[in-house]
Amino acid sequence: MSRPVNTRIICSMARFLIQRCLNSANSFRTRAGNATILTLKSEIMKKVIFSLVGMALVLSSCKNDSQEFPDYIYQTISFAQQTPIRTVTLGEDGEYDTTLDNQHIVQVCPVLGGVNTNKKDRWVEFEIDPSLVQGMSFSDGSEVKLLPQSYYTLPSDKRVTIKKGKVLGYLDVKLEDAFFADPEAVNTCYVLPVRLTTASDSILEGTPKVAGTTPSVVDKDQWSVQPKNFTLYAIKYKNKWHGIWMSKWSCSGENNGVSFSNESKPSNWEKADLRQLTSKSLSESHYAFTHAVTCVDASGATVEKNISCDLILKVDDNGNVSVSTETPGCTASGNGKYTYHGAIKAWNNTDRDMIEVTYSYTIPYVVNEQTGATAEYKANMTETLVARDRQNRLETFSYTLR
Repeated sequence: MSRPVNTRIICSMARFLIQRCLNSANSFRTRAGNATILTLKSEIMKKVIFSLVGMALVLSSCKNDSQEFPDYIYQTISFAQQTPIRTVTLGEDGEYDTTLDNQHIVQVCPVLGGVNTNKKDRWVEFEIDPSLVQGMSFSDGSEVKLLPQSYYTLPSDKRVTIKKGKVLGYLDVKLEDAFFADPEAVNTCYVLPVRLTTASDSILEGTPKVAGTTPSVVDKDQWSVQPKNFTLYAIKYKNKWHGIWMSKWSCSGENNGVSFSNESKPSNWEKADLRQLTSKSLSESHYAFTHAVTCVDASGATVEKNISCDLILKVDDNGNVSVSTETPGCTASGNGKYTYHGAIKAWNNTDRDMIEVTYSYTIPYVVNEQTGATAEYKANMTETLVARDRQNRLETFSYTLR
C-alpha cells in the first residue's frame, strides 16, 4: 500500500537544492551580465521542479508494511534464569502487583524460543531434582538448603503448557504455612531445584567441554555452554511492613548523664528522615538504631565509636504495635498503632500505611577502656512512620560447589 508523500522531506530537499543551485549561478556573476544570470536561474528552477516531482513519485511508491520473520528451524524450551531469587512480598507494593504473593503463590516460568509468534499450544514436563543443590553454598559461604517438601504444594500434573500466542508457561507453587513459620525464610536460604525433562519441542541442554560426557548441569566449569534446562529457584518472603518509611519524630534522653532533646518534623513528607524496617517474622520487624558516642580507648585517646540497638516492632491482628529488643544488654519498650492507608495523600498523591509509636530504649557501653567505666545512652521517642516503598528489585545469587 502506498504511503502519503512526506511534505517536510520534500520542502527541506527543495530548499537545499534551490540554495545550492542559486549559489552556483551567482558564482558566474563576474563573467556574465544580469540577463544571462536570470536565464540561468530560470533553467535551474525548471530542473529543481522536475527533480522534486520525481522524488515525490519515488517516495509515494514506497512500502511501509510490517515484515514477517519466519520461525527458526526448531523451537526450544528453557529457563531464562538459572539462579533467580523470588521474594514473596506480602501486603502492597506501589510498583508491582502482589496479588499472587498474598495468595502465597509463586510461578516458575519456562520460556519458548525460536518463534516469531507461537501458533499452537506446547508442553514441557518437569521434576524437582534435589541432587542439583547437594554440596552447594551461596557466595557468602552459607549453605544452599533444599526447600522442604512440606513447605510447598505442586500441581498433580507435572506438565506445564505454553498456550498458543504466549511464550511463557506457568508452574504454580503454593507455599504452605510451614514456610512462613520458619525464621530462615526471610533470608535467601531455601531453593527449589526444577529440571525440565521432556517437551513437545527441544530443550536447551547445553554443550559439555568434553564431548560424550554428561557432567552435572550446575557445574559451570564443565560446560562450554551451560544448560538452561534447570532453575535453582530461591524463595524468601518479606512481611507487609518491610521497606523504607518516612519518619517525623521527637526525641529526648541522656547520654553519659548529659541530657539532650531534638526533633525532625518537616511540613512535607518528602523532606522527612528515612528509616528501614526489615522482616523478622510474619508479624515482627527489625528496626535498628546506631549512635556515635565519645569514649576513651585503651591507649587513652579520645575517640568516637558506634553503639547500636535493634528494636523489634510487633504488629498484632488488630494493628496494635509493641516494641522490644533482643540486643544483648539493651532494654526497650513501647507501643503504638498501625493503620492501613492511614496517611491520606501523604506522598506521591497516594494514601500510605502509617505507624504511630512511642518507645524508649537504653544502650549500655564502655565509656573508658582504660578504667572499664561504663555509661548509658537513653532515648525516649515519639514517632510517626509513613510507608514509602518496598525495596523490590531483580535479584539473582551466585554459588560454589564443594
